[in-house]
Amino acid sequence: MALGMARPQKHPRTGVYWYRRRVPDRLRAAVGKTEEVRSLHTKDPAVARERFAAVAAEIDERWRNLARGPVALSHEQVHALAGELYRAEVEANRANPGSAQHWASAQFFAEFFAHARQREGTKPNGLRLTTGWSPAEAMAKGRYGDLVDALLAKHGLQVRPEDRKRIVLAAVDAMRDAHGQLQRNAEGDYRPDPQAERFPPLKRPGRPLTMQALWDDYKDLKKPSPSTVKRWEPVLHKMAAFVDAADVRDITEDDLICWRDHLVKTSKLDPKTVKGVYIAAVSAVFRWGKGQGKLKVNPAAEIEVTVPGKDEVREKGFKDWEARTILSATLAPPSPPSPPSPLSTPRRWVPWLCAYTGARVNEITQLRGQDVYQGSLVQKENGCEVEVPYYFIKITPEAGRVKNRRFREVPLHDHLVE
Repeated sequence: MALGMARPQKHPRTGVYWYRRRVPDRLRAAVGKTEEVRSLHTKDPAVARERFAAVAAEIDERWRNLARGPVALSHEQVHALAGELYRAEVEANRANPGSAQHWASAQFFAEFFAHARQREGTKPNGLRLTTGWSPAEAMAKGRYGDLVDALLAKHGLQVRPEDRKRIVLAAVDAMRDAHGQLQRNAEGDYRPDPQAERFPPLKRPGRPLTMQALWDDYKDLKKPSPSTVKRWEPVLHKMAAFVDAADVRDITEDDLICWRDHLVKTSKLDPKTVKGVYIAAVSAVFRWGKGQGKLKVNPAAEIEVTVPGKDEVREKGFKDWEARTILSATLAPPSPPSPPSPLSTPRRWVPWLCAYTGARVNEITQLRGQDVYQGSLVQKENGCEVEVPYYFIKITPEAGRVKNRRFREVPLHDHLVE
């Protein structure tokens, strides 16, 4: 999917946050517009971010469905969609249902439809032959066809004509049950409707969103460093294999808790590694997926790993004698003797440069000629500020891996220049 704004936009006059996203060119005919614009109905940035993610997930799923084209629905999916109509009708009216008589009258349609359909049976007639709908079925389409079309549009589902017909006919019974529940609500009975349990959850038709597909999108758009890709990719594959979910949108927090416990209890991994690499990698990718509207939730967001404290038996830095040993080794002849190479002498400078600059080994070994240059520093001498010439090294991601992926300049000590 083409990506739009990654955060809510604030209306310049009202201060209300909005969701805005450009419709991809290839979907404009199906969507019917060039841009999705929706008010988030809040001026609170935190609330706006939550609502933005929910709207983005809904629209992204709808666009994926539209991109797939017409799909065939199973019997279960037909009744799951009818269940959505049931729930929408009840939720829209249960707080103030009005007259019980109104809902009692509304239920008569289902009875009338059942009798009419029974009378006509499967006898051929002109309407059935020309449209595929019998008179009774056409009556149901006239009553619920627009409602079904709106539901399909909400999900971005393009279905075959025969499947649309099946949803319309299932809607007759679903709305009868909804109106029966609303009649009871109007009479003061707010007990749960046992009929509501008959509707299955809606399963997404079409291709699943695999872990590999989500990871590929993350790499293409987030552009993590090569070292991150190398470290995280096997972790994500191991998680996906353990959970065994065909669609990452079906992965739950309980799934990841089981995986975490498996890593801590049965593997030789340090809990610190489980927390800082395994759970961190999964959470980062899922968090990005949620922000892009690909996932409705980040199931790893609340996963914690207990890391026991460790005894500290020495300071973190080198002792003086250890530093002297390392630096002295750079001055000693190689043992055993080895043939000289163009890199033999430069390598001996690496520990000294690290000691004087605080840089990492790879940050020094990847320096290029243009990363060493002469500049100046302002120093105070006899109460006056003067510019003193200095040599600098530039540590930059352009040369390779850099801590925090940030450029920095480091002045070279006189001892390294003399």
